[in-house]
Amino acid sequence: MSVVQWLELEEETVCEFGHEELPPEVGEEICRRYSRWLDVEFPSPKTNDRWRIRAKGWVGYMPLAGGRGIYVRPKVPVTNLFQMLEVAYDLKSLRLFEGRAEVASLPGFYERVVESLAVRVLRRARQGFYQAYVAREEVLPYIRGRWRAGDLLRHPARPGFACAFEEMVVDNEENQIILWTLHHVMKSGYCQRPEVLSAVRKAYQAMEAGVSLRRFTAADCANRNYHRLNRDYAPMHTLCQFLLDASGPSHVRGDRIFTPFALNMPRLYERFVTEWLKRNLPEQFQLVTQEAASISSKRTWVMDALIYRREPWTVHWLVDLKYKRDREPKNGDLFQLTAYAAAKGCKEAVLVYPGRARTAKLTVGVSGIQVRVLNFPLDGDLDQAGNQFMRALIER
Repeated sequence: MSVVQWLELEEETVCEFGHEELPPEVGEEICRRYSRWLDVEFPSPKTNDRWRIRAKGWVGYMPLAGGRGIYVRPKVPVTNLFQMLEVAYDLKSLRLFEGRAEVASLPGFYERVVESLAVRVLRRARQGFYQAYVAREEVLPYIRGRWRAGDLLRHPARPGFACAFEEMVVDNEENQIILWTLHHVMKSGYCQRPEVLSAVRKAYQAMEAGVSLRRFTAADCANRNYHRLNRDYAPMHTLCQFLLDASGPSHVRGDRIFTPFALNMPRLYERFVTEWLKRNLPEQFQLVTQEAASISSKRTWVMDALIYRREPWTVHWLVDLKYKRDREPKNGDLFQLTAYAAAKGCKEAVLVYPGRARTAKLTVGVSGIQVRVLNFPLDGDLDQAGNQFMRALIER
């Protein structure tokens, strides 16, 4: 009996598998390891004795034991994923993905991001990596920096001088973040093209002699300070942020570390639309994201986006982004949105979906809050979709 090595799913679609495709031990491993990313329904009379698996907004690769794995295809065209990434991670001033139309698969998408990082690292290696002052303490045969005379009393027999000083070194966080990301990429197992693997290895070897390998997260890559000497590190750290953000925990199999590569599509959609709004809103408006509102003394909710009118400074629209394929809002979504709006004193709220459903206007509750349903679809030209979305938002 042959067992399928890689199970293929489609984003937000229920897929069924028989026992010949998905043995019980593999199904249990999927449930145990990836329940945060996948809904797994065990075989039963209800399922006609078949496994049912649905990806909960994640796309990408999830490795399993024995060389098996799961591949979740995105519904969004891969070429559009590039544009979403460029906008969501604020890469508007860069041309990282020339010829992106040639990339038609998720592996190709991942490798192009990795390749872009490696090329930039090698370019910086030819110039010399950024050096920064790092505080050090060391016993020296001469005085350098500040002499810690108190150590002489504690260790009178020790030769030399205990000194505290600062030294210009390449072993700083700016370089350590990049080295960790390159290490992470090499261990992931997702780069297959020889030229990409070669570029990554060369970039890693160029850094490893002088830079410590330390673990970093995607959050460590954001909100860093840049100046004249390290300005070109900003796009490299942005790529590191994406690559680390799109990877789950490592899973060790013998001497091999295999890291899931998965995109959280609801989060990417939220970041993409909010960044698009920041760039394209008329000057009289300003977007504020992730602002908290106290609904009651015991509960505070965080809203996706608020659009303020600058003069006077008032909330004009409350925007809630829903990465769902629903054709009309659920009662729970409407309740949550109107509670947000009432807490902020806003009379108009907007629900935004990625589909192409017809726009609608609803008046909800005794407060008379108007809720509009708009669409920012992802399956076509994103610039055209954004312009249509903006017209629908502004023109009531």
